[in-house]
Amino acid sequence: MSTSEGAENGGPSSQDADGTTAGAETNDDGSLPDFGNCDLEAFANEIAAASSKPVVDCGYVDKADDLSAWQQAQLCVLDAIDVESPFKLLYQPATIDSVTYAAFVGAFDITYSFHELIWRLDEDGNAELTHYTHPDLAPGCEVEVGDLCLHSGGTIDMEVLCP
Repeated sequence: MSTSEGAENGGPSSQDADGTTAGAETNDDGSLPDFGNCDLEAFANEIAAASSKPVVDCGYVDKADDLSAWQQAQLCVLDAIDVESPFKLLYQPATIDSVTYAAFVGAFDITYSFHELIWRLDEDGNAELTHYTHPDLAPGCEVEVGDLCLHSGGTIDMEVLCP
């Protein structure tokens, strides 16, 4: 499983003068790209940090990781859910039409809550980060590279965090 090293690695992504993010792709070392001012990892850390219990870091998986890494990532999330432990997992889902990264975060304060963050570049190259709050998460199919098969039951609340 790849480890997240964040923006310290620089990576191929760069912020243009007009605020767009160019070329956000996984770095050669398997780390996350520089997300600029629309930082997926920072928002995931902020949600997880609000927890009153220690956070389980389930790491980062991307399309270059093999199936067993994706299965381990899903198992880490499900194990944390089982004991109502806060968790964080960043991943690169399989997509055809855009550069996308995502995170699942379980947070525990007074109640246990589930969050999904999806970062993508829009058609103009602008970074967009959307936050979904789920009532629950459960496995919904067989894990594949690029698909953790974690699905929500019930109503999902959504908000755009940036731009």
